[in-house]
Amino acid sequence: MLKTKKSIRCSFALISALVLVACNSTPSNTEQAVSKTVYINAPNKSEYIDIEWPDIKKEYVISSWHGYGTSDAQSALNRTDPNIELVSLDKISGAWKARLGAGGEEELAINLASGRVTVLAEAKVNGIDLNKSSKAVPTFGVSVKAGCIKSVFGLLKDDKRRDFCDSEFSKLSANYSANEVATEVLTSFAQAALLSKMYKVSFDVEELHLALNESKIYEHLINEAADRRYKIFQSQFQKTKLDHSKSQTFINKYSNIAQLKNHDYLIEARNNARAYALTTTNDIDELSDIINKYKGDDLDGLVADAEVRLSRLMKEKYEREEQEKARIAMKQKQERIAKQRKKEQERLALSSWRKSLKVGDNTFCGRIIETNNNRTMYKLALSAKLSGYGSEQWVHINELYQPWRGCSNKNGHLSPLS
Repeated sequence: MLKTKKSIRCSFALISALVLVACNSTPSNTEQAVSKTVYINAPNKSEYIDIEWPDIKKEYVISSWHGYGTSDAQSALNRTDPNIELVSLDKISGAWKARLGAGGEEELAINLASGRVTVLAEAKVNGIDLNKSSKAVPTFGVSVKAGCIKSVFGLLKDDKRRDFCDSEFSKLSANYSANEVATEVLTSFAQAALLSKMYKVSFDVEELHLALNESKIYEHLINEAADRRYKIFQSQFQKTKLDHSKSQTFINKYSNIAQLKNHDYLIEARNNARAYALTTTNDIDELSDIINKYKGDDLDGLVADAEVRLSRLMKEKYEREEQEKARIAMKQKQERIAKQRKKEQERLALSSWRKSLKVGDNTFCGRIIETNNNRTMYKLALSAKLSGYGSEQWVHINELYQPWRGCSNKNGHLSPLS
């Protein structure tokens, strides 16, 4: 299927005739499917390809990272990002052909927004060093030196995941470390006995460039994408005609694209956005800014109408503010009157309570146990006692309060809590 694999797997000295038939005569699944596969021919140039769509990169770049574990690969396989396509490549009669979807000899994830091209495979990134793990990993760099071991028993193996060793985008590496050379020598007899071969490959960037250029898959994708973007542009404009409130969002999205800046759709959308803003905005500051924005453009009289509405809105706002001030002032006045009324009621209640005091009555700081002859001084059995002070105290009638007021005794000075 690929140059490195065929040159190695079919050159073993002890490969059986059956294996030779399997290697050279039996077509692969990909080759069998060629006649049923529709490949992309020369791409049709979109008339909208020259528009600088912000999510279409005109030139591709080879990704620095490859494999099933990359984000682009996952998005392509799971179809979670419309800007990332899953593409199959097959080499037919020495020329690369491309088609959309999975199942080809090679699979790529192509990110149209970044131009990034990612090969879908997995690789053993530790070369052929037996002292390190030989487990294949789902993500590897473009500078990878992948370890490979091919056996005649593995020719019929049909893994769902591609091994980078089998990829057309890998090539034999001649850059072996001393440890790798020793490993290959020490395992040579075992390899011969098992009809297997151990080798190392690197990334063949030139072959990937050749595949992309011959198949013209990237050109096809960006031209198709340009057509889709223009259809979306048309569709969103039609929505603004039905709902002018969407006009400004449409303008914000497309007015920064130089080739669309003076497009009829945007000219009409600007007019609709202007009319909508001048006729529906009721925020005073926002409407004032809009009027200033369109001050010199009033052939239809909408700016003048908006100025009249702005004056009315400002008057209504002033009236509301004055009403609110009056309401607050009235509320504060009522609260002051209520507070004064309550204070007067408490004063009258206290005066009445003091006039009726007698021995045995309870007060804020204790019970009355004695009074003088003119009933101006009262002795209390203190409920709030202090160490070092007496348990009884004489208090003038004007300093007595009802029990519910509570007692504070600070160094013998009695006062109500409230």
